[in-house]
Amino acid sequence: MRKARLTIPLRVFLAFALMLTVSALVSVASFVQHQRTAATLSLVHEGYLPLSLTVNEARATQSVFGNLLDRVLSERDWSATRLWLSAARKARPVNLEHALAGIAHIEDLAPPAADRAGLAKARRELRGVVTMLARGEVRYQELYGALDANDKDAAERILADLRARERAFDGRLRAVWATVLGRIEETSARAAVEQQHALGVL
Repeated sequence: MRKARLTIPLRVFLAFALMLTVSALVSVASFVQHQRTAATLSLVHEGYLPLSLTVNEARATQSVFGNLLDRVLSERDWSATRLWLSAARKARPVNLEHALAGIAHIEDLAPPAADRAGLAKARRELRGVVTMLARGEVRYQELYGALDANDKDAAERILADLRARERAFDGRLRAVWATVLGRIEETSARAAVEQQHALGVL
């Protein structure tokens, strides 16, 4: 007894259906991979790069503080330096709040677990800086009072304390900066791997 053979039209139909199925599977896989890569790149462009600029601005402000504090006692009229210090003191909390908002925005982009751990560390450091700044504000008022009273001994003691505080602030900001740069490098590398994977799938 002969086996039933597929007719030519049926074979053509099955081959066409198979081709369409494979094509659909490749399209779906490519779309999913593309979405994954796009999400990874958005972490860099929409999240980490703006955050790095904000943290870098905060670090630049720290450098200004160091230079201003170094020359306070050597100036006859320190009113201009006082104005710069006051302006920088007002700008610094704003920069830190922007950085904290930047971390929250990155978390809204649903990063992987490794990113979340790094972001949590950066947030702790920034909140520690905010707390230290609030506690150190009274020392600037004491410095202004000592300089207005021409009490150089008291001013030197207060300046020594302020310099130590500013170094501590800078250390924390450096830690945040290093964390952000590390996440940028790792996320960029992950995006490159995903792109290669997408080519392999195709």
